[in-house]
Amino acid sequence: MDSKLNQLEDSYDIVIAGFGPVGQFCSNIFNRYGIKVGAIEVYSNIYPEPRSISIDDEIQRLISNLGLWNKFKKNIVALDFADLIFPNGKVVIRGPVTSTSNGFPFVTTFYQPELESILIKNLDGSKCTDIFLGHEIINFREGKETIEISTKNLKSNKLLKIRTKYL
Repeated sequence: MDSKLNQLEDSYDIVIAGFGPVGQFCSNIFNRYGIKVGAIEVYSNIYPEPRSISIDDEIQRLISNLGLWNKFKKNIVALDFADLIFPNGKVVIRGPVTSTSNGFPFVTTFYQPELESILIKNLDGSKCTDIFLGHEIINFREGKETIEISTKNLKSNKLLKIRTKYL
């Protein structure tokens, strides 16, 4: 998506380097508050395999605060018990999974690609967030008030520059 990226034409309040789950959460939070974000991701597509399988109650609370809980809750499996296990396989402690004071279980399992899909779809049509898949940051230079970021489109090899207040 480099239709808007044109030699320092665009500037952002924040540029996020990496658009994995953390970058996606941050983009959604900033988008909610009308903060202009550019998210730069080296991969052209979102990674299709899960790299994480569990989340805690605070992440569930964040998903709910973003208004995405009803879409996401179909994607979780609530556990009855959680085990703390040594590397040798010995179970150190087993305890029931209970809800915390914020109303969510302290741990659940989930399918990460589905969470990422929900987070990305929530940004569709956003006027505040531009996502640049297939781009990498080559260099950045800090000025007094802005940071100038040099990027490269990995498909076309086109070099582009954008500005931001925060990287």
